Amino acid sequence: MTIFRMGNGLWYKGVVLENTDECRTKRTGSFVDSREFSCVCPNFAKNELCMEGRIHYYCMPKPTWACIGNRL
Repeated sequence: MTIFRMGNGLWYKGVVLENTDECRTKRTGSFVDSREFSCVCPNFAKNELCMEGRIHYYCMPKPTWACIGNRL
């Protein structure tokens, strides 16, 4: 699982770092779109902004075959 940072914080609550199965995308292997199911992830760090309609999020699963660079 890859977690991207926003500024000085994380997109996810710390519980995801302690247990990656708390990540809905990692657990289901599916895309998570907060516009499809309103603010569906309880572990998204800025869910209050999502509830206000100020931001949305889209999480993508990282395939197990992914690699860095040009080698497979």
